[in-house]
Amino acid sequence: MSLLWNSCLEAETDEYAWRSVFKSPRGKVAIELSDSYALRRRTLKAFHTRAKNWVLKVLAVAPMDIRGLLQTYLSKYDDEGTFGHVSLGRSFAYEMGAVVPSTDPRLASIDHLGDCDTNVASDFIAQYTIRQAYRFEDHRPEQLPDWSEFMNYDDNDGPYQTTHGNDEAELVLAHLENRAANRKFVSIGEVRDVLRRAAGTLCQATTSQPSIVQHFVNIPFILFTKQSIKLGISLWMGVINENPRMAPKILSEIAQNFEMTIKRKQGLFSNKFVYVYTNCIIHILHLTLV
Repeated sequence: MSLLWNSCLEAETDEYAWRSVFKSPRGKVAIELSDSYALRRRTLKAFHTRAKNWVLKVLAVAPMDIRGLLQTYLSKYDDEGTFGHVSLGRSFAYEMGAVVPSTDPRLASIDHLGDCDTNVASDFIAQYTIRQAYRFEDHRPEQLPDWSEFMNYDDNDGPYQTTHGNDEAELVLAHLENRAANRKFVSIGEVRDVLRRAAGTLCQATTSQPSIVQHFVNIPFILFTKQSIKLGISLWMGVINENPRMAPKILSEIAQNFEMTIKRKQGLFSNKFVYVYTNCIIHILHLTLV
């Protein structure tokens, strides 16, 4: 889309020195276009319309996954020039990330307030900003935040032992998970800081890191609050999109933890919903028979 946009832009900037081939080193694609700017504009309009329709359809099926891919695209830009440069592809990614999926049962039902359209641009940008905080691909290892800054949380369990590298990460995560499992107070701020640092480690990892991934997924499920699960989902999807080699292990751990919530009768599987559900069924049957 950006290549098509650039080809049309040449009508204003280089009308008499046109190019027919446009290449994208990042996308590893090349397109060959007609020398007719009118045809190029029609092609761009048709492509933009069909791309929008297609993205809206897949966004309705897998909104979090698609938004994660869009955020990854926005994170790894290679635009020529920082200011005053227009990239239709990046603008399109932002526009699609801000759209409320048609399948969203909560936001899709909100009526328009005056001339203001409802969108999730604020949430999309917030998640993008958070991902940028733990993406360290452009930094040297010595510039990364040190795990030792998480070693000073006082929970009367004694001091941490000094370790290095991934052992240090595993120690901090295991300690936090143990506190959560033993129902000791764990603030959401502490969980957020530790899990974001773990996400940064996993984004950089070249091996599977099973121990770190296990704690990384377990902690939000053990806490099992709205905040912890929402935070977990955001970070899990971020790592999967930034480092696809982590996807199988993360998804496996999520499936195992989800199965455990069923066995523990948590959330929708809690016994407290049985009585309400049974009474609803009886009431419906009564109305039907009457």
